[in-house]
Amino acid sequence: MAKNAFPMMPQSGGGVMPKLIGFLVLFAVGSMIIKQPVESAHLIGDLWTKFAGAGDALATFLQAIGG
Repeated sequence: MAKNAFPMMPQSGGGVMPKLIGFLVLFAVGSMIIKQPVESAHLIGDLWTKFAGAGDALATFLQAIGG
């Protein structure tokens, strides 16, 4: 068996600053979801729509250059 159960996950190393930034981002997202759940859901929906639109645009571009 492999020594690392999750080979794609990074090792627990690094400095304090990346961990602190990650914690602050996680805290901000969590507090936004708790304080404003409806607005958070709308934000996620808008981001998903933009992401899907970008995927459609990329597919259209690749079809246009691929023939």
